[in-house]
Amino acid sequence: MSDALGANPADIPAFLSPFLPLSSSPCMPPPLTYAMIGGGQGAFIGAVHRTAASLDGHWVLAAGALSSTPDKSIASARDLNLPADRTYTSWRDMLAKESARPASDRLHAVSIVTPNATHFEIAHACVQSGFNVICDKPMVVTSAQASQLAAAVEKSNT
Repeated sequence: MSDALGANPADIPAFLSPFLPLSSSPCMPPPLTYAMIGGGQGAFIGAVHRTAASLDGHWVLAAGALSSTPDKSIASARDLNLPADRTYTSWRDMLAKESARPASDRLHAVSIVTPNATHFEIAHACVQSGFNVICDKPMVVTSAQASQLAAAVEKSNT
């Protein structure tokens, strides 16, 4: 099972323990929230990203469309203790519903951990929905896609 940050504490190497937050404090700002697209059960890189995001205590996994297979997405979200109302079976559905949430409850970013060929389409849709994007390389596969994505980021100010 994972903790509320979406990482399994047993998977964090011992040498990193001095860098983990000891506890939340009134001096610490509330954590930033993110959703993950991809990275569910059986996907190695999703766990790596969730662990890395949780190391400093500044990010919390709050929503997800964790697989293109609906049942696997739901099971993955359950494993990560995501709330049912923020568990999605498609990234398109997630973007539509998460962008409709009140500003005070909106995600700060979306992490894309899907196959490379899907990065541009998903990142572009995230930006158009007003979300900041965290994405591994390559974000795009053509210079035309890079230009389109850069223009969308500039237009949406994300």
